[in-house]
Amino acid sequence: MHHAALLRHLRRSPRTVESVLAPALIADVLILAGMLYDLRTRGRIHPRYVIGGVILVSMQVLRVPTRTTHWWYGVADFLARFSG
Repeated sequence: MHHAALLRHLRRSPRTVESVLAPALIADVLILAGMLYDLRTRGRIHPRYVIGGVILVSMQVLRVPTRTTHWWYGVADFLARFSG
């Protein structure tokens, strides 16, 4: 999708806080549940949960300020080439 077309799409489909927050919270709760399960059953949290949790939360936080930058449009264009 071209930059202008992608920008028009983003402007046409406003996202509510609930539509973005709910899936993010579900993912966070699932990772937290896995961490708690590990802690209770094994006495420690597996490093994959920590690494995955940090990556997931970082993506959630960085999504908002980067989603309309030229850098992100370049990344999205590059990734879109693999889908078609």
